[in-house]
Amino acid sequence: MFLIFRADLTAHVELQEHETRHARARRLTDGAPISLGDGLGRRVRGQLTSLRTAQFDLTTVETQFEPSRILYSAVPEPSRMEWLLQKGTELGMTAFVPVRFVRSENRSVRDDRARRIIEEAAVQSRRFVLPKMHPAMDLEEACKVSKNPIVLLPEAEKLLATEGSTEEISFFVGPEGGFSPDEISLLSKFSQRRLSRTILRVETAAICALSRCLL
Repeated sequence: MFLIFRADLTAHVELQEHETRHARARRLTDGAPISLGDGLGRRVRGQLTSLRTAQFDLTTVETQFEPSRILYSAVPEPSRMEWLLQKGTELGMTAFVPVRFVRSENRSVRDDRARRIIEEAAVQSRRFVLPKMHPAMDLEEACKVSKNPIVLLPEAEKLLATEGSTEEISFFVGPEGGFSPDEISLLSKFSQRRLSRTILRVETAAICALSRCLL
């Protein structure tokens, strides 16, 4: 099923250039089935009327619940960051928040590139929810806005076990140099869990945590 996302569900849609290229690459023709999602859990079905336009039936709206899975994370180098966004989207990530840590390089994230990777991964995996990409923030601010946070620490006593949970969960993924003493103090009020007794790369820890939340 060919899938596109728009902020609102509407009966008539003009395809964007990259969507037209994708449809052409898949050799889709007039009348081919297509779905339109709002990225918030709703979707409608329709058909291509040309390689540039599509028509949708708004009388039947499909919905699907996806629990909130937010990553508050250090940013790895660009190629690994792209892999994180792609696989995170496939595994149910609902939002990514870059966090500035003392021991991280605090790399910037190209917003347009990140959103394109997320959207392509959501289309490929047929997600109803399109993950959001947030601006970078300091750790102190992240601690204030996060809900039901879990700090991933290799030295934590308890293993992460969240399989089947439908609650909102926020994961704090630190830099590969580890949290600073002040950051440990700031995060001490939150639940702490380990994924392994080894030190994982940022993207490995993030993907491992999300994979343990699958419903």
